Amino acid sequence: MKKLIVDPILTIAEPISPPIIVVDGVDECDGDAGLLQELIHLLVNATAALPFRFLFTSRPEHHILQTFELPPIRRKTYRSALRDSSARQSNLRDKHAKKKHVQKNAKARNKRNMV
Repeated sequence: MKKLIVDPILTIAEPISPPIIVVDGVDECDGDAGLLQELIHLLVNATAALPFRFLFTSRPEHHILQTFELPPIRRKTYRSALRDSSARQSNLRDKHAKKKHVQKNAKARNKRNMV
C-alpha cells in the first residue's frame, strides 16, 4: 500500500498549500477489517511526512472507533462527531423555530375559521 499511496505523493516537488484529502465513507469499505485498520495506520503515520492532511469520514461503527482509539492513532488524530457540532445544533434550532412558526400560523388559521 505504501508504494501505491504514500511513495508517489512524496515525489511532489513544488511547494503547495497544505490541502486536505478526504477519505469519505470509511464505514462503507467492505471486506477485511484488518486491511482497513492497516490503511488507516499507514495514512495517519505518513501524515507527518506528507504535504497535506487527511480527513476521514465515517459512521461510528465499532471496529472503526476501535482503530481510532488505538494509542498510536489517537495521539495523531482529532475526532469530531457530527452530533457534537454547532452546525447540527444550529440546524436543530432552525427546525424547532420553523415548527413553532408553522404551529403559530395553524392556530391563527383555526381562530379565523372559528369566527
